[in-house]
Amino acid sequence: MSDLICRKTMMACRFASECAPHQGCMEEHVVNFDLERMKESLSSPRHTLPPGLSKEGIRAHLLDHAKKLREEVKP
Repeated sequence: MSDLICRKTMMACRFASECAPHQGCMEEHVVNFDLERMKESLSSPRHTLPPGLSKEGIRAHLLDHAKKLREEVKP
């Protein structure tokens, strides 16, 4: 098994020669993200919209929810 990744298909290559027509293989595929921030986001509270809302309904619902959150924060 190789750690080479084809630049065209973004799949693992068995041999570097498989990717020669696609400008060769990359040594690694880099994904840049902040793991701690992602974990924090996943553990934060979530809010789910009710189904069937129009654009205006979604906006009104989110504004109402934000207003309730602001009131909870105020002493």
